[in-house]
Amino acid sequence: MKWNKALFIRNIEGLITKRFGGVQDRLNDEVDAASAAVRGCLESKVALVDDGTSDAMTIAQSLTSLCRNEFHEFAYIHIKNENPHVQQMFYDKIERSKDNLNTALVYVLKYRISQKEDQKGQGR
Repeated sequence: MKWNKALFIRNIEGLITKRFGGVQDRLNDEVDAASAAVRGCLESKVALVDDGTSDAMTIAQSLTSLCRNEFHEFAYIHIKNENPHVQQMFYDKIERSKDNLNTALVYVLKYRISQKEDQKGQGR
Protein backbone atom coordinates (compact mmCIF):
# COMPACT_ATOMS: atom_id res chain seq x y z
CA MET A 1 0.00 0.00 0.00
CA LYS A 2 1.38 3.36 -1.05
CA TRP A 3 1.59 6.08 1.60
CA ASN A 4 -0.76 8.97 0.87
CA LYS A 5 0.43 12.13 2.59
CA ALA A 6 -2.79 14.09 1.93
CA LEU A 7 -4.96 11.32 3.37
CA PHE A 8 -2.69 10.99 6.39
CA ILE A 9 -2.86 14.74 7.09
CA ARG A 10 -6.64 14.77 6.68
CA ASN A 11 -6.96 11.87 9.16
CA ILE A 12 -4.70 13.60 11.69
CA GLU A 13 -6.64 16.84 11.32
CA GLY A 14 -9.87 14.91 11.89
CA LEU A 15 -8.50 13.34 15.08
CA ILE A 16 -7.29 16.70 16.35
CA THR A 17 -10.64 18.31 15.61
CA LYS A 18 -12.51 15.53 17.42
CA ARG A 19 -10.19 15.76 20.42
CA PHE A 20 -9.61 19.52 20.65
CA GLY A 21 -12.29 21.11 18.46
CA GLY A 22 -14.30 22.42 21.40
CA VAL A 23 -11.19 23.93 22.96
CA GLN A 24 -10.27 25.60 19.67
CA ASP A 25 -13.80 26.95 19.26
CA ARG A 26 -13.67 28.50 22.74
CA LEU A 27 -10.24 29.97 21.99
CA ASN A 28 -11.53 31.40 18.70
CA ASP A 29 -14.47 32.98 20.55
CA GLU A 30 -12.09 34.51 23.10
CA VAL A 31 -9.78 35.81 20.37
CA ASP A 32 -12.75 37.29 18.50
CA ALA A 33 -14.03 38.99 21.67
CA ALA A 34 -10.60 40.36 22.58
CA SER A 35 -10.04 41.58 19.03
CA ALA A 36 -13.43 43.32 19.11
CA ALA A 37 -12.48 44.93 22.44
CA VAL A 38 -9.26 46.31 20.93
CA ARG A 39 -11.12 47.65 17.89
CA GLY A 40 -13.85 49.10 20.08
CA CYS A 41 -11.36 50.85 22.31
CA LEU A 42 -9.40 52.31 19.39
CA GLU A 43 -12.56 53.44 17.60
CA SER A 44 -14.12 55.02 20.67
CA LYS A 45 -11.00 56.78 21.97
CA VAL A 46 -9.51 58.15 18.75
CA ALA A 47 -12.01 61.01 18.60
CA LEU A 48 -11.23 61.86 22.23
CA VAL A 49 -7.48 62.19 21.76
CA ASP A 50 -7.14 63.52 18.22
CA ASP A 51 -6.89 67.30 18.43
CA GLY A 52 -6.47 67.61 14.67
CA THR A 53 -3.17 69.44 14.96
CA SER A 54 -0.76 66.94 16.54
CA ASP A 55 0.99 64.52 14.24
CA ALA A 56 -0.71 61.17 13.78
CA MET A 57 2.08 59.20 15.47
CA THR A 58 1.73 61.22 18.68
CA ILE A 59 -2.01 60.58 18.70
CA ALA A 60 -1.37 56.88 18.04
CA GLN A 61 0.99 56.73 21.03
CA SER A 62 -1.73 58.21 23.26
CA LEU A 63 -4.27 55.83 21.83
CA THR A 64 -2.00 52.84 22.46
CA SER A 65 -1.67 53.88 26.09
CA LEU A 66 -5.41 54.32 26.50
CA CYS A 67 -6.11 50.87 25.04
CA ARG A 68 -3.22 49.12 26.78
CA ASN A 69 -5.46 46.80 28.80
CA GLU A 70 -7.31 45.64 25.69
CA PHE A 71 -4.04 45.00 23.86
CA HIS A 72 -2.71 43.02 26.83
CA GLU A 73 -5.89 40.96 27.12
CA PHE A 74 -5.67 40.14 23.41
CA ALA A 75 -2.07 39.00 23.88
CA TYR A 76 -2.85 37.08 27.06
CA ILE A 77 -5.45 34.92 25.33
CA HIS A 78 -2.76 33.64 22.99
CA ILE A 79 -0.31 32.74 25.77
CA LYS A 80 -2.44 32.00 28.83
CA ASN A 81 -1.53 28.30 28.80
CA GLU A 82 2.20 28.99 28.70
CA ASN A 83 4.42 29.07 31.77
CA PRO A 84 4.97 32.48 33.45
CA HIS A 85 8.49 32.84 32.06
CA VAL A 86 7.28 32.42 28.47
CA GLN A 87 4.41 34.81 29.16
CA GLN A 88 6.78 37.49 30.43
CA MET A 89 9.08 37.06 27.44
CA PHE A 90 6.08 37.45 25.15
CA TYR A 91 4.87 40.60 26.93
CA ASP A 92 8.39 42.06 26.80
CA LYS A 93 8.51 41.40 23.07
CA ILE A 94 5.15 43.10 22.61
CA GLU A 95 6.34 46.14 24.56
CA ARG A 96 9.40 46.43 22.32
CA SER A 97 7.52 45.88 19.08
CA LYS A 98 5.67 48.59 17.23
CA ASP A 99 2.68 46.37 16.34
CA ASN A 100 0.25 48.02 18.78
CA LEU A 101 1.45 51.47 17.80
CA ASN A 102 1.09 50.67 14.10
CA THR A 103 -2.42 49.34 14.69
CA ALA A 104 -3.38 52.52 16.55
CA LEU A 105 -1.83 54.63 13.80
CA VAL A 106 -4.10 52.98 11.24
CA TYR A 107 -7.14 53.97 13.32
CA VAL A 108 -5.89 57.56 13.64
CA LEU A 109 -5.37 57.87 9.90
CA LYS A 110 -8.76 56.30 9.12
CA TYR A 111 -10.38 58.71 11.56
CA ARG A 112 -8.68 61.70 9.96
CA ILE A 113 -9.72 60.59 6.50
CA SER A 114 -13.32 60.21 7.66
CA GLN A 115 -13.20 63.70 9.22
CA LYS A 116 -11.98 65.21 5.94
CA GLU A 117 -14.69 63.38 4.01
CA ASP A 118 -17.31 64.68 6.45
CA GLN A 119 -16.03 68.22 5.99
CA LYS A 120 -16.18 67.86 2.20
CA GLY A 121 -19.70 66.53 2.46
CA GLN A 122 -20.71 69.58 4.50
CA GLY A 123 -19.15 71.93 1.95
CA ARG A 124 -16.32 73.20 4.15
